[in-house]
Amino acid sequence: MEGSTDGLLAWKAEGDAAFRAGELEQAVEHYSAALQADPCHVPTLCNRSLAALKLGQLEEALGDAQAALAALLVNDGEASAQGRIAKAVHRKAEALAAMGRLIDCLQAYRQGLVVCPGCPELHAALRLAVEELPVPWLAKYWARYVEAAQAPNPLSTRDGRLLRPVPAERRLGPTQLQGHLEEALFALQDEARDLLCDAWAQARRPGRAEAALMRAAAYLHAGDARQAVKDLRVALVYGPQQEDGPTSQAQQAKQTSTGSSSALVKRPGGAGKEEPEAAPPEPPPPPSLEAAGRLSGWPAALGLFSAALEALADNVPAVLAAQRAHQLDPDKEEYAEAVERLLRRIPEPCAAALQAGGAAGLEAHLAVEREAALPEFKRQRPKYYYYYEWMKKRIYAQYPELLEPVMDKLLALEANELDMVLQYPQATRIMVERLTHVLQQEGPEGLEAYEVPLLSWADYQAIKEQPLALPAGSGVDAAATGRLLESGADRDTPVGPAEERPAAVCGSTVQHSPPAGPAGPAVAAPTPREEAEQAGSDEGELDGGASEAGSFDVDELFELD
Repeated sequence: MEGSTDGLLAWKAEGDAAFRAGELEQAVEHYSAALQADPCHVPTLCNRSLAALKLGQLEEALGDAQAALAALLVNDGEASAQGRIAKAVHRKAEALAAMGRLIDCLQAYRQGLVVCPGCPELHAALRLAVEELPVPWLAKYWARYVEAAQAPNPLSTRDGRLLRPVPAERRLGPTQLQGHLEEALFALQDEARDLLCDAWAQARRPGRAEAALMRAAAYLHAGDARQAVKDLRVALVYGPQQEDGPTSQAQQAKQTSTGSSSALVKRPGGAGKEEPEAAPPEPPPPPSLEAAGRLSGWPAALGLFSAALEALADNVPAVLAAQRAHQLDPDKEEYAEAVERLLRRIPEPCAAALQAGGAAGLEAHLAVEREAALPEFKRQRPKYYYYYEWMKKRIYAQYPELLEPVMDKLLALEANELDMVLQYPQATRIMVERLTHVLQQEGPEGLEAYEVPLLSWADYQAIKEQPLALPAGSGVDAAATGRLLESGADRDTPVGPAEERPAAVCGSTVQHSPPAGPAGPAVAAPTPREEAEQAGSDEGELDGGASEAGSFDVDELFELD
C-alpha cells in the first residue's frame, strides 16, 4: 500500500480512528506511516501536529505545523487553501503558546490574518490569545505607543505625529506614563485588549483614537482631568461612530487618517525600531463638550469622558456622556450607576429632560437653553426672518386685529409689491378686504390657493388722487392730501388750510428771485453770520402778531407764585 494514494488515505483513516479513541501514540504512528507516501500531505501533517501537541511533543507539533504551512503557501492563490491555511496557522500558534512563547503565538495569528484576511476563526483565536497578555505588558505596549504618537512631528514643531504633545510642565515621563496607565488598565483592560485585537486583525497598528484614549486614561489617573478631556474629545471624534448618524467632516477625516494602520511603521535602516510616520495634525475639536460624543458609537470612550468631566465638576455634560454610553451598552452597570449618581447633581429641568427623553431629550433641552442665552443678533433665524418681522409690524400698525391667514397671504406677496401696497393706506385696505372676503367664502385652503391680483399703475394713480379718509374736523383739505401723496411727504405731518399756509410752513424751499432791473455794481455775497441773522429776522416777521400775543419773557418764570 506504500507509495500509493489509497495507502496514504488508509493509513490516515486508521490514524483518525485511533485519535478519536484516545490512542494518541498509535495515531502518531499511523500518521507517520501515511506521510511516508506523501511527506507534504497537509491534512495528515496538521493531524499529526495536533496529536503530538496533546502528547506534549511540542517541537514535533511545531515542526509539522510549519511544514503544512510551507506546503500551503505554495498554492497561496487558491481559494480552497484558505481554510487549510487557517487550520495550519492555528496548529502552529497552539504549539508556540504551549511552549510559553506567547508573543510568537500572537505573531503567528497576525501573519495568518494577513494571508487569510477576515477569517473569523483566526480572529476569535487571536482574541483568546490576547486575553493571556498580562496587564503590565499591555501598559508597557500602550505607553510606548503613546510616546511614539506624541513625538515631535518633523513637519510642525508644535504638533506630534499623531497626538498634540502635552505642555512640558504637565507632561508625564515614560516611567510615570506606564505606571499610571498600568493602574488605569485594571478597569479598562478588556477595552485595551479589544482595541489591540481589532487592530491586529485588520493587519494594522492602533490609530489616533486608540492612542488618545490610552493617554487620557493615564492622565485622568494622574489627576489631570483637563488633559484627559482634551484627549477624549479627539478619541470620540476619530473613534467608532454610530452607523445611522450623518457623516461629518470629522468622521471623514477619521476614516482616512485614523485608523491608518501605517501610522506607525518600521523604517528601513532603523534597526527594526518602530517609529511613527508624520501625520497631519488633527482638526480642531468640536465647539461644545456635549457635541463631542453626539455621533460616537464608543461606549468605553464615552464612559471615560463622563468620568473626566465629573472630576471637573461639569456634571451636565458628564451625565449626558454617561447616558450615551449606557444607551450603547445597557448591560454594563458602571454606566447606569454613573447616570444615577450624576442625576442628583444637575438642575431639575435637566434631570427631567434626561428622564423623559434620554440623551436626545437632554441635548434638546441644552440647545434651547443655549439659544435663549444668546443675544438677539446671534440666534438662529429662518431665512428672511427680519424682513417678515418688519412687514408684520407695518401691517399690524394699520390693522392690529388682522387674521393670521390674511397676514400670511400678504407676506407671501413679492417684496416690492407688498412695500408699494403698504405705502398707501387705501391700497392696503383694498388688499385686506379682498383677502378677508376670500377667507370667509372659501376658507384657509381656498385663501392659500388664491392668486392675488396685483394692483396696476392706473389703480395706484387713482388711489393717489383720492383724499385720505381722515377724521372730520382735522382741518386738512383734499388738495393738501393729494399734494402729500404726490410729494411722498410723511402722513403724520399736520397740514393746515391752503389759504392760511405760508410757503415756509409748508416746507417749500422755492426762493422767488426779484424782478430784473438795470445792471448795477456787483453786490458782495452775504456772510454765513449775515445769512443767519437774516433768517432769524424773517422768522420773526413770519410769526407776526400771533407769536407776540402768545409769547412771554423767560424771566417771568422766576416771578411766578
